[in-house]
Amino acid sequence: MTGAGVDWGSLGLDAGVLAEAGAAAGGGGAVWTRLGRDRRFEYWDRIVARPGAGRGAAGGVRWAPATASAARTRRGPGGGRLGRALARLARGAAGDRLAMPDGREAERRGGRRTGLALAWTEDGRGTLDEGRLEGLWGGGVRPRRLGARLFLVAGVAGDAAAGPDDPAGTEDAATTAARLLGTARAVGDRSAEAAALADLGAALTRGGRPGEALGPLRAARALRRALGDRGGGADALVDLGAALDALGRPVEARGALEAASALADGLDAPARAAALERLGAALAGRGDPAGAAAVLGRALAAAREAGDRRHEARLLWLRAAAWAEAGRPGPAAAAAGESAALLRSIGAAEADWFEAQSRRYRPDAEGPGALRMALTAARAMATFLGTGARTTTAGERGVRLAACRACVHRAGLRCRICGCFTAAKAALPHERCPIGRW
Repeated sequence: MTGAGVDWGSLGLDAGVLAEAGAAAGGGGAVWTRLGRDRRFEYWDRIVARPGAGRGAAGGVRWAPATASAARTRRGPGGGRLGRALARLARGAAGDRLAMPDGREAERRGGRRTGLALAWTEDGRGTLDEGRLEGLWGGGVRPRRLGARLFLVAGVAGDAAAGPDDPAGTEDAATTAARLLGTARAVGDRSAEAAALADLGAALTRGGRPGEALGPLRAARALRRALGDRGGGADALVDLGAALDALGRPVEARGALEAASALADGLDAPARAAALERLGAALAGRGDPAGAAAVLGRALAAAREAGDRRHEARLLWLRAAAWAEAGRPGPAAAAAGESAALLRSIGAAEADWFEAQSRRYRPDAEGPGALRMALTAARAMATFLGTGARTTTAGERGVRLAACRACVHRAGLRCRICGCFTAAKAALPHERCPIGRW
């Protein structure tokens, strides 16, 4: 195992599959697979894993977006000096020539193909098969075996950054979560099962089906407890509180949120800040802005302990909005001004917009005024950018999702800080990462 990926040699490459020296799956390396031959040539695909682009894991499988280029090598003897000269002329420019892992020279044929992913077992052990991959991506993909634990997957939504958790808008979040839940159970991945259960419950609540969400969310909470995952348990309790609130059961909802608060106190600083922000948002959403401001104050202290200034600025603004909702204009104005100044000091692109909103807020005005929109970062950024209903391009979306998949705050299909389903959020140009990574 390496930090960049898994060594090709550990994946049980099939005969006719060659790995470039020093490369690793998911680390920007390349592997060659022979497609066929005739009397004059052998035909190959050179498959390249895109380094740092959209790598991810689900159900015990890791993947990396990939591209493929066709190539061919000449068979048989060189045919003497004249034959070799003619072969060089036939091959064309130097930019069309490639060095194969076995030292032979190959000629590139055609352009790069996208919509591909390299997939391998997460621990570099065990086996992989087509059924397991189709369970992750759906039946529309075309897996090609390269080894006992390595496949090339074609048809991943035409977007080289697409993964099993991001079927390019062809599924809603609940369907994706249910599919990943089945895969996690089939391979015995209990952590992935807990994440999928929580995602399924949250998606059902947001889709107006909170009664159906209770079962998955309680199961997620129990599994997180069994795994000793305090952060995941706190998240599941926040989701459970939202479902209970939607069902008109406020006493039970409050109990779930108080249990989430207790769990959050035992986390490290970055995870504590993320969990407490979600808890604060839940309290604000259920009409308790004073309680939200108190919890966001704890989140703010955790972000400062972690040294995350971008998250600190966000939490200051959210706390300002909560104070304003609670009828405390003095603390609201102070926190908003501090947030805008901090954004300015770190060179954030949105600093001008937040400064303007801070100036518009008048402590003597009735209600929260200009700060109200900041209770959800999406609405604030929508106003800032004014992009309307346009969606991002496949390339923009892929870059965003690559950052999300590499982030420690991502859990299952969602961001632990803002609680959003990342595939849906990445498709909207007015949305922004809550900690400024895109």
